[in-house]
Amino acid sequence: MKSIKLILFFFLTTKFLFAQQVINVKSLGAKADGISDDTKAIQRAIDNASANSIIFFPEGIYLVSRKSPSEAGCIYLKGNITVQGERMKSIIKLMPQQENFTRIFYVEKIEQVKISNLIFDGNGLAQIKKGKLNEHLHSIYINEARGIKISNCTFINTGGDGIGMRGLGKFPSTNILIDSCFFSNTHRDAITLGSGFNHIEISHCYFDSTVKSSIHTEPQRGITKDVSIHHNLFSNCYNLSVGGIDTLQLANNFMIENNQFVNCFIWCCRSKNISIQSNQFLLTKKMKSQSAITLIQKNDSIVISNNSFSLKATNYVVSLSSTSSQVGNILFFKNSVTTDFVLFRNFGAKSFVITQNNFNVNGKCPLMDLTINYPIESISVVENNFSTEQFWGTYTSIKQNTIQHLTLQGDNLKQLKNLSFVKELNIKE
Repeated sequence: MKSIKLILFFFLTTKFLFAQQVINVKSLGAKADGISDDTKAIQRAIDNASANSIIFFPEGIYLVSRKSPSEAGCIYLKGNITVQGERMKSIIKLMPQQENFTRIFYVEKIEQVKISNLIFDGNGLAQIKKGKLNEHLHSIYINEARGIKISNCTFINTGGDGIGMRGLGKFPSTNILIDSCFFSNTHRDAITLGSGFNHIEISHCYFDSTVKSSIHTEPQRGITKDVSIHHNLFSNCYNLSVGGIDTLQLANNFMIENNQFVNCFIWCCRSKNISIQSNQFLLTKKMKSQSAITLIQKNDSIVISNNSFSLKATNYVVSLSSTSSQVGNILFFKNSVTTDFVLFRNFGAKSFVITQNNFNVNGKCPLMDLTINYPIESISVVENNFSTEQFWGTYTSIKQNTIQHLTLQGDNLKQLKNLSFVKELNIKE
């Protein structure tokens, strides 16, 4: 009996010691009436919170403003806390006429923060001065932070990014999860991955047609690597971009998988080890890039596999644009494509392998528009299934550049003439 009492006492006291403190921001003076400025009351609640506390926003509209002319944040979070509201009922709204670079939540040099069930309203139209919207009015700004989870939040009417991320100092922002969030009417990007980040996961989010750009990589310095983007819906929201700082510092190890892209494309500039896998692309109107996937400048080790492409307008499936630098090694593997336009545009990628794909194409749909801006090591088109007889598109050699190895199978040689720029031609039955 004595031992049972000791165990019970230990359980009760341990539970008490580790119980989370819940701080209701209204209990510290927040009005949530959509009229009063609640900035100081919210900040007071955060400043008074101990480790592992929950800062709770009951239903209401909380107006916030910039802390001071020299401090860009409205609310400065601290580490090891949870910030949460009532789903679809708790709105944090930016006061009108805020200066450039004002951010609603400032998440800088802290660790282990959870933000959930909040609506961030950037009040964008109220930020216009002299006919121009002020810049970089982000909802959440993350810099040199670790272990940040943002879930079930809505980002609307922002004058800047919904979420802007940086690692501008000594440390990158690391282990950031953005899950089950909704982005609409962001005047910059829904999510910007700036300089200095790794281990970023973006999942189960919805980006609608009013988003300027969905996920945009915008490096200036620092590492840009280890990003997983999966199970999201991109609906008529321009593009998802992946990019490195320069040709010596490429964006590295991005996994873009199991997403739906509706009139939205992927754009990679200076990247390597990129997996674009098991996504669905539906393009019903002509896109600015003229392709579902564009690889421009130096990109290497790009694998495009097991995707479904349905292109209803004049869009290429993949465009390889070797302009100021050469696109590297690209594998297009086990994809399903339905289109009536040219499949590929290639401006001189180093190596391009197209194999084991299923192409449901119009009989007049060419395989590739080829311009050899750089010497090409190899192009291989083998073991694919075409619904109709296939033929090459256009081909042009610039400055007498050549293809070292060209491997084709089936009827891909039809209408090919004057192959003086091909050094070794291999025809497979």
